[in-house]
Amino acid sequence: MPDINNIHRSLSRLKVSAKKLSLNTSKDKWIIFSDHHRGVGDGADDFAICKTIYVNALDYYLENNYGLILLGDVEEFWENTLKSVISKYRDVLELEKQFYLKDKLIKIWGNHDDAWNHIDKVKTHLFPFFIDIATYEAVNFEWNNRNTNGSILLVHGHQGSGASDKFASISRWFVRVIWRNFQRIFKFSLSTPAVTKELKDKHDIAMHTWAKGLDKQLVVCGHTHQPLFMSKNHLIF
Repeated sequence: MPDINNIHRSLSRLKVSAKKLSLNTSKDKWIIFSDHHRGVGDGADDFAICKTIYVNALDYYLENNYGLILLGDVEEFWENTLKSVISKYRDVLELEKQFYLKDKLIKIWGNHDDAWNHIDKVKTHLFPFFIDIATYEAVNFEWNNRNTNGSILLVHGHQGSGASDKFASISRWFVRVIWRNFQRIFKFSLSTPAVTKELKDKHDIAMHTWAKGLDKQLVVCGHTHQPLFMSKNHLIF
């Protein structure tokens, strides 16, 4: 069950510690993707059927001078080793590299790819594509133009939840040892933080109420695998 207080505390912590970047709302263009869950191309790989669409989309955004924000769970390391995923999707990484060469790539890690929180793993597996890349738990875009100001917190969104944050090591073992085999055989999709829409809705509402309680604060996150603008839910904790 999502704990709204834990989620709010985590977001408040991240707002302070996040990488601060300025945003020019009149000319900056960014596209945000999250929750690719790239695997190794087998039946448990949620990204495999989306690869062609994703590559075509990146070609478009690259041509039209967008920046690319990868908002966590891009790679699926709960089910697979880092080396196997990187090897499978080298061509996709090479395409994302084109944004990095233009200084227009931001990589934020989530719970399923939190290996990117460890510099040794980043150096070994990401530096060959993105030399000296920095990876973040959160980024805070701040703007002050046209007589307006505010901030946008970019974060994967798992922070503060039980299975995906505090007990992630247990969840990771379950996914790799047990769930992955069921998913590969029966083509089940791995959806976090829970398989029920009610729990996902409550998690989304917790994110929304945190931002709503602050002045001129937006939050952009992934994690629950469902689209939501502001709060279309009316559940009460």
